[in-house]
Amino acid sequence: MIDIINIVLLIAVIFIFIALHSVLGKRTGLEKPVIFNIEEVAESATEYDKKTDIVDSIETTDLQNKFDKELKSLVKNDKQFTVNYFSEGVKKAYELILIAYAEENLKLLDSLLTQNIYEEFNHSIKVRKDKQQTLEYILIKVENLEIQDISITKNIARIKVSIHTMNNTIVSEIINNEKVNKHNTANIKEIWTFDKNLKSSDPNWKVSEINRPN
Repeated sequence: MIDIINIVLLIAVIFIFIALHSVLGKRTGLEKPVIFNIEEVAESATEYDKKTDIVDSIETTDLQNKFDKELKSLVKNDKQFTVNYFSEGVKKAYELILIAYAEENLKLLDSLLTQNIYEEFNHSIKVRKDKQQTLEYILIKVENLEIQDISITKNIARIKVSIHTMNNTIVSEIINNEKVNKHNTANIKEIWTFDKNLKSSDPNWKVSEINRPN
C-alpha cells in the first residue's frame, strides 16, 4: 500500500515538474543568464565600482586642472569640500527643491534659493493655487550631472552645473466639477548655478540661476 502511494506521489511530482518546465523553461533569447556564484556577483559589483571610481577620478582631475585656484580656495574655506561631495549635494538639492515646489514648502525653498529665484518659484506656486491645481512628482531621476564652471568673485563662489534629468509628474485640477489628472514625462536639460558667500555662516549653497540651453 505504501509503495503504491509513493509511486502515485512520484508520478504527481514528475507531472508538476514537466508542467512547470513547459511554462518556465522556455527562453526567448532576451533573458539575462542567472548567476548563482556569489563570489562572481561580488567581483562584478567590485569591477563596476572601480570603473565608476575611475570615471569620477578622471572628471575630478580635469576640473582640478581647469579650476585649480578656485578649488583650493573652496577647500580652504571648507575642509570637507570635494567635487564629488558637492555633486552629490547638488543631486539632493535638486530633488528637495522640486519636492518643496510641489508641496508648496516656501520655508525650504527660501533656504535653498536666492531671493530672485525664490520669487519666481513663489509666483509659480501662486498661479498654480489660483488655478486650483496640485503638482506631484512621481519620479525624479538625475541621469547626468556635470560641473561646467567655477568662479569666485568678491567672496561669492559660483558653480554652474549641467543637469540632465528624467521627471514624471501628475498635475491634478478640477474641470467641470471633476478631478482630472494629467501625467507627464519630461526629459530635461538645464544649467543650475549655485552661489555661496564664503564669508557667511550659512553653510548652504543656494540656486541663483536656472537656464535651459537652446
